[in-house]
Formats: sequence, structure tokens, C-alpha cells
Amino acid sequence: LWMRSPKARAVLKIRSEVVQAIRQFYYERDFVTFDSPIFTPNPCEGTSTLFETDYFGEPMYLSQSGQLYGEAGAMAFGKIVVFGPTFRAEKSKTRRHLTEFWMIEPEVCWTNLDEVMQLAEDNIHYIVQWVLQKCRPELEAIGRDIAKLEAIQKPFPRLSYLQCQEVLQVLKRAYMKGKNADLSEFVLPEIPGMSKTIRFPEELSNKDIKRMGSDILHNGLGDDLGAADETALSWLFDSPVMIHRYPAEVKAFYMKRDPEDPKYALCVDMIGTEGFGEIVGGAMREESEEVLVAAIKKHGLEMDSFSWFLDLRKYGSVPHGGFGLGLERVLMWLCNAHHIRETVPFPRTMVRMRP
Repeated sequence: LWMRSPKARAVLKIRSEVVQAIRQFYYERDFVTFDSPIFTPNPCEGTSTLFETDYFGEPMYLSQSGQLYGEAGAMAFGKIVVFGPTFRAEKSKTRRHLTEFWMIEPEVCWTNLDEVMQLAEDNIHYIVQWVLQKCRPELEAIGRDIAKLEAIQKPFPRLSYLQCQEVLQVLKRAYMKGKNADLSEFVLPEIPGMSKTIRFPEELSNKDIKRMGSDILHNGLGDDLGAADETALSWLFDSPVMIHRYPAEVKAFYMKRDPEDPKYALCVDMIGTEGFGEIVGGAMREESEEVLVAAIKKHGLEMDSFSWFLDLRKYGSVPHGGFGLGLERVLMWLCNAHHIRETVPFPRTMVRMRP
């Protein structure tokens, strides 16, 4: 019955238009739509979030990502896009997690990290413009601040992980002053598009801001960004911000390391505005069979399950990369939804499996 409410119908109509925008975006750019299997013997994003099932006496998993199969498709067609459901057995009850969600995963040959970031930027900007053109009544029905979507312009800001750490160190100190935080007192790296004023949501109290300040950089240098880090960064920009070259040790085994500094991976995360966190994650892929074998062993994965994936390198590979765009997270951001379950007709979470 929830779907009969005006708000739910508006959000799900926007979802329908976003799906159409995505398909049109890749069709206009001559990408081949490529289907990946739902049952797979391969973990893609780590073994701790796998849904395992018995497949006629053999262990099989629900797909965490279509990316590995997308790489095979890209080697055949040059550029492909996988669009389908993915599954993560994450024991998380946050408002940003589903156990079943939809991913858009383009994969492109003969590319580099800058081009991967540009494709992601173009894709998100295209979606925003499509929604503004096609869904204005629905945006108004859910009370979305349309001006904030209209403010999203290219080029999107880009920060390296190290620049990001510099900014976060300043924000951590500034947040301890609550709503009186003033970035003009601090030395910040020059980042195009970055505001020197922190745009705190009105509902936040001084206590909330100071608590968040204590959570910034909780993981420490050399680790992945936490939710507080991503939120704090997003309040400095009108457009999504792209953070690139994270430490390789905290990223997936298949990501290519930066030849100029192998401690870092040639990867990127895109953070949505207004505190909505990561909406896109991408990288260049390691094309060396020898390096991949070592990475698979280091991560404790079963080599036999990846023999077909290694064959993609053994019999010839080229520089290639891509990204994953989480449909529900993008919708949550576009609709300013409080919980990600509002963006899908029948959500699946850690505590919800019916109807």
C-alpha cells in the first residue's frame, strides 16, 4: 500500500526516468549492453559479504558485481555496460545500505583514470539534467530543493586522497567550534569549486557538529574514508566531488596501482552533495596476469575460481577501466530521501525480506 502514496509514486516515477536516462546515455555513446550472471563462483568485493547457496552440490554465490564479467565483454566489444541486480550480505542497519540493489557498470578498453572519471562525471550530470527536465512535478511533490540540483555543474571537483586528508584535518579542527567554524582561519589546498564556508544543515546543533568532528579521520591516514569524512567533504561543494588514488591496500585486488607511486591505486570514488556519501566507485584494472595472481593469493581467494579471469590477461589484454554506479544511492541523493529503502519498490535489508 505504501506505493500508492503520492511521495512513493513520485520517487518511483523518478526511478523509472533515471533508468531510462542511463540506458539512453550509454546508447548515445555506442556502448554494448552486456549481461552478467547472477550466480557466480567468484567473489568480487571480498568474501565477507557473500550470499552463498548450494548449486547442485557446489558452492555458488549471488553476484556482488558484474564487473569481472564486464571485463570479458569489454575485451570483445571495446566498451560495454552491465546493468543488473547485485547482492551484498553486509550486516549493516544504516540508512544507506541494501542487501539487494541495482548497479550500472560500464567497462572501457584503451582508457585511463582521467577518462574513467570523465565518463562518470558525464553520466551523473546527464542523469541530473534528465531528471530536472522530465521530473520537475515529482521533485516538487516530494519537497526536493530543486535549486540544489540545478547548481550541479561540470567540471566536478577532483581531489587526490592526500589532498582529501589535508582538507579533513582542517575540518576536524574547525568542527570543534560548532556552527562558528570558520575555514578562513586555516590554510587549505586550492581546490577549484571548494567553498571556504561550511554549509551545515540547519537542523544540526553545535553538539552534533562537534561529535561529527570527533568522527572525522577516525580511520586514520592510509585507510578508507568513513561516513563522517564523506559527509564533511560534501558540505564544501555544490557538485559531487571525485576523490582519486586511494591507498591500494584498502581497495579491491583487481585495481591497478599507480606506476608513479605504487602505494596508491588508480581508483576514484564520487561523493554526492548534501551528505549522501559515495554514489560511484571506479578504477583502472590490473592487466598483468603475474600481478593479479599475487593479489588473488594475498587476499586468500581460490585461484581455480579465477582461472577464466586470468585467461583474459594470458591471451592478451589492454589498459581498461570502469566504474559502478549504485542506482538506489543515486536516487536517494536526487530525491533527498531519508532512507535508501524509499527508492525501491520492495527493499531488501538485513532486517527486511518480506513482502
